[in-house]
Amino acid sequence: MSTSSNGRIATNPSTSIDWEKLGFKERDVNGLVRVTYKNGQWGALEVSKDSHLNVHAAAPCLNYGQQAFEGIKAFRTASGSVRVFRPQENWARMNLSARMASMPELPEELFLQAIKVAVALNLEYVPPYKKNASGGALYIRPLLLATGPMLMLGSPDEFTFLVWVTPVGSLYGSGADIPAVDGFVLDTFDRTAPMGTGHTKLGGNYAPVFAPTAAAKKQGYPITLHLDSASHTYVDEFSTSNALAVQKDGEQVTLVVPDSTSILRSVTKISVVDIADKLCGWKVDLRQVAFDELKQNKFVEFMAAGTAAGITPVRSMSYNSHKPQLVHDKLSRDGPKYTFPSDNEVKRIDFGDGQTAGECARRLFDELTSYQCGDQPDKFGWLWPEEGIVAEDANLSA
Repeated sequence: MSTSSNGRIATNPSTSIDWEKLGFKERDVNGLVRVTYKNGQWGALEVSKDSHLNVHAAAPCLNYGQQAFEGIKAFRTASGSVRVFRPQENWARMNLSARMASMPELPEELFLQAIKVAVALNLEYVPPYKKNASGGALYIRPLLLATGPMLMLGSPDEFTFLVWVTPVGSLYGSGADIPAVDGFVLDTFDRTAPMGTGHTKLGGNYAPVFAPTAAAKKQGYPITLHLDSASHTYVDEFSTSNALAVQKDGEQVTLVVPDSTSILRSVTKISVVDIADKLCGWKVDLRQVAFDELKQNKFVEFMAAGTAAGITPVRSMSYNSHKPQLVHDKLSRDGPKYTFPSDNEVKRIDFGDGQTAGECARRLFDELTSYQCGDQPDKFGWLWPEEGIVAEDANLSA
């Protein structure tokens, strides 16, 4: 056990895990937390040691994709306490998704209590403290599911909210080197419709991206970028995270934040915007960003920002120099598909030296992670709860 600065006892990290080789994957932990919505109201929290769910085959979450999820992280801080990064923002975003998918909203107190209990139940899986959160975090996955049976297109009477957790490293790498990655523009697949669900975190926004991102990864591109679905001329976001760009005019730095109704409101992004504005003294420009600006080398840095990705510098973006051609054999069982001309050529846009993380990405990474793991006073009030989470918080009868 270790004692935090306020005297509350925090459970030490498990000795059965190689914390230096965490990766980004699911692991067996002590259990999860769930609560059921019936008869127009939410019930009481329950703890389950079984990670499997017993769901009716006619549940809309299985048949129609009526579900939403979130991604949050808890960190072991420099003081020895375990705290969660800005969960109130995820609560607001989950309710936005719930409204979009005709599901009941969650009271803030219930949402936060479920997170606290889930973390308290699994404190030994919160990675050891390391400067700049380089040791990893406890990834927290809230899930809202339509679990009651419903054959018709509509909402059932029963829903399940649950929170499961797993220890993770960074999605693309972590540590002092902040590895920069190569990206590719997905020009044969639109993530969301212009007036659709892109601003929410619904499962249906993500599953269709698996195939094109896997294909890009095989070609050496671990991260993929989507342009706007209406014109394919403006930057929307990466498949895993939001996009950010940096412009410089002499000593003046401007953080350019792509704006669109199809972009998810990333908690990491809004935090970085505050850091850039209030700590770094940079300008922040929230606007539409034409992809041509990348081609014309208007930006000295480009990066991804998200809970899983953290701050990930993108050293290059590659794209097809010819537009794909739609092949549509009407009524064909194969469906429409895209092909490229035989003389198609992939072109590459480099940022900075095209190899390493830029100084602005490093600054944002250092500032953000120093707040997440308590390396400096929490002047923004981002870490919750202030007193930290301890094993006793998992006691539902208290």
